[in-house]
Amino acid sequence: MLAIASTLCVLLIMCVLKVQDASIPGRQYWGWLLVRGVLGGGRISAEIMAVLCGVKVGDVAALSSVNGLAGAILGYAMLGDNLSWVHLVAALLTMFGVALMTSPTFLVTNPSTMTLVGYVLALTAGCLQAFQFVA
Repeated sequence: MLAIASTLCVLLIMCVLKVQDASIPGRQYWGWLLVRGVLGGGRISAEIMAVLCGVKVGDVAALSSVNGLAGAILGYAMLGDNLSWVHLVAALLTMFGVALMTSPTFLVTNPSTMTLVGYVLALTAGCLQAFQFVA
């Protein structure tokens, strides 16, 4: 169902671009478009699998919101962006806020292995979205 909806959205966008007489990206950018598409598909798949592993939808959304933090780290590592003490404080506050919002069960009780896998998948989804931003 998701694949059909995605295909229909792409076809609609292509029709709008054709009507507006917009040019498509040149062949030199097709590899980057493919990478962004694969990362986006991986992100949504990781989020869906996290929910299927038993993590609440709100927790998945909160955990995958670390994309800004991961994007800053990737920007520093891959693009040479500058990081200051303000960025470090923001990173710590982000992690603290995510921990408060999700109140993960592994901090309080012994969760199942599937729930732990779900939390890792939700964090992975946020990192994949950060890679999408950098790509």
